[in-house]
Formats: sequence, C-alpha cells, structure tokens
Amino acid sequence: MTFVASDPSEPGGRTPVARAAAHEAKGSAHARDQGRPDKGPMLTWDEVGFFLNAVTTAPRQWRAATMAIRDEFALKPRGPWILGLICAGRVVFPSDLARIFDCSPGLITGELNRLIDAGLVATRKHEPDGRQLELTSTPFGEIVHKRIAKALVEMVQNRLVGYTKDEIMFAARLLRDFAATTKPDRDGQAEL
Repeated sequence: MTFVASDPSEPGGRTPVARAAAHEAKGSAHARDQGRPDKGPMLTWDEVGFFLNAVTTAPRQWRAATMAIRDEFALKPRGPWILGLICAGRVVFPSDLARIFDCSPGLITGELNRLIDAGLVATRKHEPDGRQLELTSTPFGEIVHKRIAKALVEMVQNRLVGYTKDEIMFAARLLRDFAATTKPDRDGQAEL
C-alpha cells in the first residue's frame, strides 16, 4: 500500500487548502445527492493517500522545531507538548495527559519525571483529594515554554508563508476534526 505524495487535485492556481475546501464541498454535495449527508465527501484512493501522506509527514517539522529544547533538557518528543499543556492550564493531573495522548500513564510518568528533574514542572498534592498529584509549571518552565512557542510560531509562519490566516485556521479545524475521537457535529466542530 503506497500513499500518493503529489497533489491529485486539478491545477489552476488555487491553494491546496482552497482545493481541499472545493473537494469537500463537491463531495458533500455528492453525498447529499446520494441521500447520505452523514457520509462526508466522496474521495478517491489517491486523494485519501495525499491527505494521509501529509498528515503522516507533517509531525517531522514540529519535532524539528522543538529538538533544541528536547536536547537541552533530555526530553522525549512529548516533553515540549506536555509542558505546553501544563503552562496553558489545559491539564491538571497526570491522568489528563494520558487521556490526551491516548497512552498508558507509565509513558506519561517517565516524561513528567524528566520535566520535573529539569526544573520545568512541579507537583503538589491535590487539596480536596490528597491522593492525586496536581501539575504546575515552574517560573523556569514558563520561560522555556515561551522559547518553545517562539520556535513553533516561527516554524509555522515560515512554512506556510503563502497561505492566509483563514486558510491555515481552516486546515487546523480540518485536522482537529480528523483527529477527534467523535464525529464532527452539524457545525463541523468535534470534541477532542
């Protein structure tokens, strides 16, 4: 099984995001015509392969953008993302991270220990319960998080220089819906 690396859509000066939107609209119209509005766009194997190839290879870019931080603090690939989630207040407990990354708590524990040893994350007993550990970023962790954010913003802006903000946000919503564990609702929003 081989994924197609080139864009199978028609040429004509439109950006890949605009072509993807046109394909989606065409596919949605076709699905409605077929009486199957919940089936989504009708895609060929080449189109699906093009999409999956892009999704599969894209993570190399953000791993490269965080490599200097990972090397400096002996972190694994999830480390910068875990720090970002803690700094953003999106997670409170280690179990939140295991759920987000859909992995065993043991994998999260190892990376949390690296973050704690590096002085980027601290733990404290959860007040009402006392059995759970609450995760917080340290002041040093906040500084490192800003460095990670700066590197990622520069990478995205440099890689996507030919796209508008609306196109980039459309692509982000599309990928978020694709990654969601539930189907998007009628407004196109999916739970993560």
